[in-house]
Amino acid sequence: MSNKARFQHKNNTGKLFKNTFKTSDDQPGYKGTAKIDNKEIDISAWVNIDKNGQHYFGFEFEIIEPEPEPEPEAPKPDIDEEIPF
Repeated sequence: MSNKARFQHKNNTGKLFKNTFKTSDDQPGYKGTAKIDNKEIDISAWVNIDKNGQHYFGFEFEIIEPEPEPEPEAPKPDIDEEIPF
């Protein structure tokens, strides 16, 4: 992930945008993010047509796992302290 900070939604809100990078029908027509129960979620949406010709949205949701904090570096021992003489 980039160093760019993600937009922080208020709880139980989100946004969808038209996917301008779509190159095939299996890719979502809309992409966005939301915050539900204080969890960040990626949203993908497709415009589908049912058997009666009605248009509807199909959604896919994926919880964004927070990046783990980097482990602090252990201090390097002083070489002079390791030599017994």
